[in-house]
Amino acid sequence: MESGMRCEAARHGDHSVRLGMALGGALLAGALLGACDSGSGSGSGSGDRPPSTTSTGGASSTAVAVPTVRSGPPVGLKEVAQGSGSAMLTDDLLVELSGSGQCVLTARPLATPDMQKWRIVGKIDGVDLRCTPGSPALADSTLVLPYDTTTTGAGIEADSSEQGVVGLDFDGTQRWRTPITGIDTVVGTSGRFVLVTDKRALPTVPDEKRLTAVVDATTGKVLWRQSGRTARGIEGDTVLVSDHEDAYDKVTGLDAATGQPRWTHATASAADLAVTGANVVALPKAADPNDIGDLLGFTVDLELIDAKSGTVLYTESGATSFPTCVSDGRTAVVCQTYGGAEKSRHVFAYDLTSRKRSWTIAAKAVSDAGVELRSMVDGRVFFDTKTGGALVDAGTGKQLAHNLPGAPDLLRGAYGVDNSRLGYEVFLITS
Repeated sequence: MESGMRCEAARHGDHSVRLGMALGGALLAGALLGACDSGSGSGSGSGDRPPSTTSTGGASSTAVAVPTVRSGPPVGLKEVAQGSGSAMLTDDLLVELSGSGQCVLTARPLATPDMQKWRIVGKIDGVDLRCTPGSPALADSTLVLPYDTTTTGAGIEADSSEQGVVGLDFDGTQRWRTPITGIDTVVGTSGRFVLVTDKRALPTVPDEKRLTAVVDATTGKVLWRQSGRTARGIEGDTVLVSDHEDAYDKVTGLDAATGQPRWTHATASAADLAVTGANVVALPKAADPNDIGDLLGFTVDLELIDAKSGTVLYTESGATSFPTCVSDGRTAVVCQTYGGAEKSRHVFAYDLTSRKRSWTIAAKAVSDAGVELRSMVDGRVFFDTKTGGALVDAGTGKQLAHNLPGAPDLLRGAYGVDNSRLGYEVFLITS
């Protein structure tokens, strides 16, 4: 079983997890949970992309002026739009993914989110877009999605198929298309690097043949590809993988540009890792390698590791095996752990200046208040709780606001998106 599946199973026992991988203020990679079937699109058209902005009932909104940047650290939220499916943001667009059976990708101006700028239904330039988790991913100025298309053979010819990834410009037109056999999922992005993999279930694809690749988001060029490795994430310019023969009890950091190994660390086998957006990776390690419970990740030492060098920066003892972390890249890394014993499911902050733990939310408070870590920007952390969104000072752990109308899991500029299974909400971040 792949680590992502184990993570989802563990988390859903406690919270309705909306967005698993923590993205921080700068990293939007792998931001969306797919809102439609993981199979290829079945639409027969070539895509519907209106050349001009038109009215549509897909999202409801309150018209507001669109600031491009915040005037200071966040102090609150104001809802400006909501809709079905999932959503992500560019500097001036709300990009919505919805549909059932085929992908429907819609872009709306943030200034008027009830208006439609362009729309793609099922296909673009003859290939079927896929709505697998992580679609669409944002890499620099490119929207990236996997695709899968089948051509019916003529006469006695067999059918043929093609898989790969496609890069879209912000106007909805195709920038590039790169065939990579078997690829069906965008794991994450960082800068110009797009990490893609094949997540088809066993036994369709044996682990030793499972493909991982990195694509340049600007050109669509495949920088490297490797078989027999499971892609776990990308942090800065380091790709995180596990080899199938290691039974996922080791994680290796690879140079994102070349695929060459940088470091390898042992990890609990039934565990997941977390990226942070601060060049730091959270990696669960068995507290006692001779204890089967520890090996399976029931209780772990959660190591914060420098993504480039592999150096252990800090170890949080008595944690659990499924972390999620956020960071603004300068103040702190804040992590929450799921799975394992309830007494170990807590929140802690690692100060990036002092290189020490600076504050924590105890497991009882996490359980009683229904605390769920969502995102971080400008030294402020958004949490979801039973009574609404909460805003916490990342340096001290002091609660600055509560009963907010939401808790965005994805942030960009002056806006945030709160994605849930029921749909999405877009908020203006007030300062």
